[in-house]
Amino acid sequence: MKRSETATKLFQNGCNCSQSVLEAFNDITGYSKEETRQMAAPFGGGYLGMGLPCGVVSGAFMVISRLTWPKDNNEKQKLYSKCLMNNFKSIFEEKNRSILCRDLLGKDISSTEQYNEAKDLDLFKKACPLFVQSAVEILETYIIPQIELN
Repeated sequence: MKRSETATKLFQNGCNCSQSVLEAFNDITGYSKEETRQMAAPFGGGYLGMGLPCGVVSGAFMVISRLTWPKDNNEKQKLYSKCLMNNFKSIFEEKNRSILCRDLLGKDISSTEQYNEAKDLDLFKKACPLFVQSAVEILETYIIPQIELN
């Protein structure tokens, strides 16, 4: 199964968007399912449903950070990680027009009224899986190939 399919299935089975993206890469990050779910839990819905950066972006940043974390505390590695995160952000925005949950959904889910509208429109089932898939595909296509994996 492709990672994007794995991530989408995780999302459809109850993981939030951030958990779904991060967990799809557990085989190369070395995280366990429990670690992934605990770390990424607060980032769903754009930081606990605040509509800020989409959880898929947070999940992708956690993947990038884990894979580029300096083994010898070399500052250059940290800058490299930041550059890859900026690349991810730019590509995600180009493909999806924004990195903000509220913009992607067209609803500010920090508002109870707009959250309910998003739910009534089935945006969490129709739109969010597409963003999960997009984030994973961007990581696999553009970002991870630039990282020297051990």
